Amino acid sequence: MDLPKREEEILRNYVRTLGTPTKSVAFHDLGPAPDPIIVVEFAPPQEGYDWVYATIGVSHKPMPDIDKSVGEVPYQRIELILYANQADDNLREIMLKLALIPFVDSSSLAPGDTVIGIAEEGVVKGSRLTEMLITRPYSASQEFQLIHHSDGGHTDILWAIPIYVSERIYAKEHGYKALEKLFQADDTDTSDFWRSPVV
Repeated sequence: MDLPKREEEILRNYVRTLGTPTKSVAFHDLGPAPDPIIVVEFAPPQEGYDWVYATIGVSHKPMPDIDKSVGEVPYQRIELILYANQADDNLREIMLKLALIPFVDSSSLAPGDTVIGIAEEGVVKGSRLTEMLITRPYSASQEFQLIHHSDGGHTDILWAIPIYVSERIYAKEHGYKALEKLFQADDTDTSDFWRSPVV
């Protein structure tokens, strides 16, 4: 991939932790959003690990209105990652839809935000997970979560977790950290898109 400096630094950050991408798809002509937005796919390094889908290019522009976020911290420049038990081409489209939200809606995404109906027929075929929770990638290192660029700027990496409608409603009523506690208590594998709901 031939990338501008900031995007190259994001890719290097991913590669340090996730290895070499197995696939990458660039999406163009995205209206008000940065162009292109690239979704890269990383295969599990060994059995028992997840596939990872990650964006590159979302942070090329600051999000339009960080004050509209309902999340706990307003973030200016972000990239998104998603963990999955198995590879699925549809996840690239899901990641693009998420990436476009701030620019199409003149809003922002931050930890604690939820997205309604990101995938009306499920994030992958047969799944009943149609909503999304945005949070921090807690299991990743601080170096992975916050990229310091050579130009003095930074990019925050946010984790997109597919959830049920009932879980989104619970997070709205009780706060997203309460939902995360249920995931922990139930030892929920959030990368399993056929998992049972926790509420």
